[in-house]
Amino acid sequence: MKRLTLALFLLYSYGFLMCDNVVKPLPENFYKRFEGSLDGKYKIVMNMTRRASQLTGSYYYVKFGQPISFSWGSQINNEGYFVIEEESSAYEENSRNIFKGRFVNENRIEGYWKKSSSNDSLKFELEEKYTSGSVKAGMKYLHKEMDSLVTISFEFPDFKTAIIKDSLNKFINKFLLGKENQPSINTAAFGEAMQDYIERYTQEVLIDTIFGDYQPPYFSESSLRIFFNSDNIISLEGFGYAFEGGAHGNYYYDYNNFDIRTGKRIIYKDIFVDNYIDELNKTGEKIFKEFFKEDPDQSLAEQGWFGFDDGFFVNDNFAICEGGLLIRYNPYEAGAYALGAPSIFIPYKEIKNIIKADGLIGRLIN
Repeated sequence: MKRLTLALFLLYSYGFLMCDNVVKPLPENFYKRFEGSLDGKYKIVMNMTRRASQLTGSYYYVKFGQPISFSWGSQINNEGYFVIEEESSAYEENSRNIFKGRFVNENRIEGYWKKSSSNDSLKFELEEKYTSGSVKAGMKYLHKEMDSLVTISFEFPDFKTAIIKDSLNKFINKFLLGKENQPSINTAAFGEAMQDYIERYTQEVLIDTIFGDYQPPYFSESSLRIFFNSDNIISLEGFGYAFEGGAHGNYYYDYNNFDIRTGKRIIYKDIFVDNYIDELNKTGEKIFKEFFKEDPDQSLAEQGWFGFDDGFFVNDNFAICEGGLLIRYNPYEAGAYALGAPSIFIPYKEIKNIIKADGLIGRLIN
């Protein structure tokens, strides 16, 4: 119902934006980095990925640097008109703000941003821009299906910059295919993986009939998208979803960060001083309890958050952002499946005492 509502919104709610200019067809799949402002004064940066009619990505206010992700219902039509709905958690269900806009040309978008809690709207104007310390990339989308019974897809960036291309292609091949030390993308290898998946379905469900007379569909989606692309750092958001029978599918997020200048993967020891973990966990727990409105004087385990029986911990599934670190917990890692994949944002200013002054992040914030 939500997707239908958004689709109708796309078709009927743009009278205020219509003009005589006709935008040439946009690529079916792309990645774009935009810079611009709301109301001419609130500067924002947006990372947008398109796959057919779906838009994914995030944006942040330059002043705060905290990412705000698109919801899965964000869509674009063939004329370049789009609706971007902000993601919200189960704790923020009524806080979905919306961008309504269009591509004026292939490098510029404009429209209006509306806050969910009021009828006021602000005009936005954004230009595709790759400042020093960011990189351009295309997007690849590969998929295969059989009679609507089994579907498998892969989505990943197509990097052009020589310095990082080999390093990130190695990572893409390992993350999506499990293949080590392969510096080039071989679409035939993805084709083989997709065919193997279809053949496994045929064997398990149609021949071996492991589900009896029931023939559930199989579905597998694996993607890598650009989440942050500035300051000589690129953060990739990995996402996977699979359904192969059962009550529901399973999904996960996996973030990885790279130094654009070297292609080297960035881990916590590159960011923090020695013996950082206690301070990081202490700050993370405080932020977690505040965000999820839990009692600060009781442990999270006592308040029903399984996964923290031995105390709160900040995991290593993090994305480097302009103003801090996004920490993501996957389903069942922190709380019940119904809570999804909870995340917290730890501003650099809250952990500046444990950030290496001469490290990649330290040099940015000092």
